[in-house]
Amino acid sequence: MERVSGAYGCGHDDSRYLVTNTGWRKVNVPPSVASSKMYLRSLADRFHFKLPDMVKNYPDRLTLTNIGSDQQSITIKGDYRNGGSVVTAFNTAVDVPLIHESQSVGPSTETSRPVTPSKPDNVTKPSYVVKKGQAVSGIRKLGLYRQATFTAKQRRVFYPRQSREKRPQFVVTGYATSKGGRPRYRVRDVNHHSRTAGLTGYITTQPQYVTNTYYKQNPRRIRVINAQGVNAYRRIKLTGKMRHYKRGAVLKVKRLESYRLTTRLVLTNGQYVTANKALVMKR
Repeated sequence: MERVSGAYGCGHDDSRYLVTNTGWRKVNVPPSVASSKMYLRSLADRFHFKLPDMVKNYPDRLTLTNIGSDQQSITIKGDYRNGGSVVTAFNTAVDVPLIHESQSVGPSTETSRPVTPSKPDNVTKPSYVVKKGQAVSGIRKLGLYRQATFTAKQRRVFYPRQSREKRPQFVVTGYATSKGGRPRYRVRDVNHHSRTAGLTGYITTQPQYVTNTYYKQNPRRIRVINAQGVNAYRRIKLTGKMRHYKRGAVLKVKRLESYRLTTRLVLTNGQYVTANKALVMKR
């Protein structure tokens, strides 16, 4: 069960909604803070749940209270519950942008302009920059920042340099440019079972720091490096399991095929295996 503590009241009544393995369930407790429909949609997308009509009909903008005027966003974490026991090891953090209400006395519908990324996705991108929606991995110590211009104050987290199998992975959701003209990736952290999972922000595009998560050229021979091994499948979408290869197995690759925004390795026997560099390595 996923619960976002005090994070999403409906705006009409004093209720919260919990995401469970059977869908959404209403809980009659007063919320301490309200969230946006956008955040509810992101939760539904992440956990593959269908939003009920009553959630779809909520207003797109709800009021947040007791938030500092200089605060540009808030980070909401959810804890997983299993039979009432809280499992804190799998916390998910999500950044929710804020729109501050006018400070004028009396009722008002005026709002300040929301904070937007520095320069939108139509920035000039070097040839090594990956396509939007593709995955990249950190190969050296890497910072995740709230804005495209990197400063210590804007840094959300540092990812230390890790062994190949444990490199941090991100999905590119867009692009931006720093004040100095440096291109940046706008990303979402997809390191499942990590305390940083779900964090969003900006990272460098420099190939000395980040690389494609998936092979872009045929490595011809690979060695399985994932501790749990990898499976080979009949179909490119990795369905129809054929066999399992243990860690250390060396496999010959016939060709590389694109699948949506990733790639697959086709073995000489015609079976498909992942092209994720954290799971298999060129030999």
